[in-house]
Amino acid sequence: MERKRKCLATGKISFPNMVEARIVMYSLKWGHKRFRDIYGKRIKHRQGRPQQKRAYYCRHCQGYHLTRWTRNNFKEYREWQESEISEERTR
Repeated sequence: MERKRKCLATGKISFPNMVEARIVMYSLKWGHKRFRDIYGKRIKHRQGRPQQKRAYYCRHCQGYHLTRWTRNNFKEYREWQESEISEERTR
């Protein structure tokens, strides 16, 4: 079995291309067939399942990572981060 490569900047698993990253993402999403916990109790829909929503390119390791953030989440975070930086500069 091939050892997984990790990104030194983020600590996430690095995939060599977008296709491999998406295959893993979809296999996590659809291959998860656990409907009952170890005590036999039924697990509610989506509870305990991986939530990776997209793959993105990492310029640090030149690989691809999985994330549960949508593009909108990331865009809002960047806008908030930039507004915080601009506020600090005006102080």
